[in-house]
Amino acid sequence: SIMANGGEPFACGSRTSAYIFFILFQLICSQMFLNLFIAIIAEAFLGQTYLFNSPVQSFHVQDFKAIWYRFDPKATGFIKLEELDALILALSESEDASHLIVIGKTM
Repeated sequence: SIMANGGEPFACGSRTSAYIFFILFQLICSQMFLNLFIAIIAEAFLGQTYLFNSPVQSFHVQDFKAIWYRFDPKATGFIKLEELDALILALSESEDASHLIVIGKTM
């Protein structure tokens, strides 16, 4: 028992090695988690920056969905080939997406 040995536990290693282990463990783990935390924040920031600089924004997608719904009200995911021209014209007439579709213009 501990009390029989004057309050010192048996076979627990030395204090010096415990201090060295504790300090090294704290330094290594704190650096790992700090780097992981910074990497997560940097990745999220770059992802948002990419979305911000993208030519297609979320309101373009909403506009496309609204126009697509006119041609596919049952949401089958398909439209008739004959309706494709009308879809492209409707998209080109949209205020938000007109700069994405170039019809009849040469560059």
